[in-house]
Amino acid sequence: MSKEVTVEELRERLDDYVADVGRGETLRLLLSDGRAATITLEESGLVFAHVPPAGIRLGDYRPSGLGRPLDFDSLEFLTADREKDRNW
Repeated sequence: MSKEVTVEELRERLDDYVADVGRGETLRLLLSDGRAATITLEESGLVFAHVPPAGIRLGDYRPSGLGRPLDFDSLEFLTADREKDRNW
């Protein structure tokens, strides 16, 4: 079963809605700009979107790097790969 709620309704009754999702209900969150988000229960537990730490806007989020620099010139690799595709 699925429920549709607005952000304001979710703020007012967050505990109730989280409990509903915990019982297997799907929650469809209707955003003010017409988009929607879905909160559902998976086998591993509740699934939520990334929430930035307090004081950081979502648009300021920058994912971390790969952890190690590349040991080759990626542009050279991509150029060679493209040329190979052109010549086949």
